[in-house]
Amino acid sequence: MYSTALSVQHYHCLTSTIKIASQFIPMSQNGEASTSSATRPSVPSYNTPEVPEHQRQVIDSCTSVVQYFRAGRISKPKASISLQQCIPHDNADENIFLSIYEPYFDMLNNFERYQKGNIRGIGEVQRQLGESSTDEQNVDHGQSADEAHVARASKRPCSPASDDGDDEYEKRTHLDYGSLPWNEPEDLSCFTSENLSPSLQKTHTLLENFSRDVKRARSSLLNCNLPIPQFPPAEWLNLLNGNAVDLDHVFSNIYTISYDTRDVVELSKDVELLHGSSAPAKTVKTHSDWVIARDCFVDTVLFIFKHRKQELRSYGKHIQQYFASLPSQLHSWGINYDRAIRIRVAQQRDIELSNFAEFADLQIQWINNPANPATNQFTESRSKQNTNRQRTAACRRWNDNRCPNTPSNCNYLHVCSKCSNSGHVASSCTSLNKK
Repeated sequence: MYSTALSVQHYHCLTSTIKIASQFIPMSQNGEASTSSATRPSVPSYNTPEVPEHQRQVIDSCTSVVQYFRAGRISKPKASISLQQCIPHDNADENIFLSIYEPYFDMLNNFERYQKGNIRGIGEVQRQLGESSTDEQNVDHGQSADEAHVARASKRPCSPASDDGDDEYEKRTHLDYGSLPWNEPEDLSCFTSENLSPSLQKTHTLLENFSRDVKRARSSLLNCNLPIPQFPPAEWLNLLNGNAVDLDHVFSNIYTISYDTRDVVELSKDVELLHGSSAPAKTVKTHSDWVIARDCFVDTVLFIFKHRKQELRSYGKHIQQYFASLPSQLHSWGINYDRAIRIRVAQQRDIELSNFAEFADLQIQWINNPANPATNQFTESRSKQNTNRQRTAACRRWNDNRCPNTPSNCNYLHVCSKCSNSGHVASSCTSLNKK
């Protein structure tokens, strides 16, 4: 990568050159970029702008990355990252960077579609060859060619509604999905959807619908005509996926003064590239912080899952009881307890927030016996306060001449209980200055 900053004018010149160059990178049948002069079309000189040497090096580097991908030497995600490393990032205008990056990324997409088309073509040829061999075997066994053709046509075709990508993956892996342990039929008396509460069944139905295209569901939600709660974009996806929401992000988003400039580039069906960063997040540390973040969380949940109002109300009272019974220095116990419950509910999917009996172990871990350094600090500070309070009082047993401890080991002061003099006990005190 070149550290020299490019001017906007040079960037536009580089962009126009890339668009011209991208049209004249020939592709052979095996996927490699052709270098033969017989197949490379000539670029008219009057259409090629004059490009500085360092910009020409950027074009050559990006073109080499595309050729490596076509030759199968690197994967598509690796090629995308290499393209971003080849293009200078010093200019602050992101649109200019994308105008240089997108033509090369389109080359990767075009070749990928071309390659998939070849794979489908080869599969079709193999299928036809297999059917031809089947016809020959049927004829050898006394079945006529017409009968074999009718039998082949009677086979049930693939459903047009099925996902082509998933079908291709299943054929390539030869995985028997029906024999997987979690797909085998079980005893219906053990567990059925009827065992779930009506509220939980409705939640499952909504989540199943969102999972078909969660990104479009979020886009539809954010662009609806209703007033929506303020909520971080990433946490919208967690909510629509049924995952636990991070209240730290919610609390930070309420008071943020910076825009979330993160952008998502989809490299393939299951690979996304997230670049950019957001401002450092605030964290929920006190009961008041938790109340602010939770109110925003509840409003957002009820915007999507309106049937969960009673569940959230009961759960809120449950957590508030712990905050009320704990001193303010230990409110982190209640915050961690709430976080652990919401994670379990999101991962287990068969319990609700109001099923308090399911969280007895979490209560022991985070409320009754939390392994938290803050707990030890609080206990130590309380013990020091008690020790200091005890050391200010005179030892009664020493004044009675029966204390077995030394002055350094005793919890009380070895002084006269009348005048606070360490030279005599109370029975021998003759001082007029009584304490």
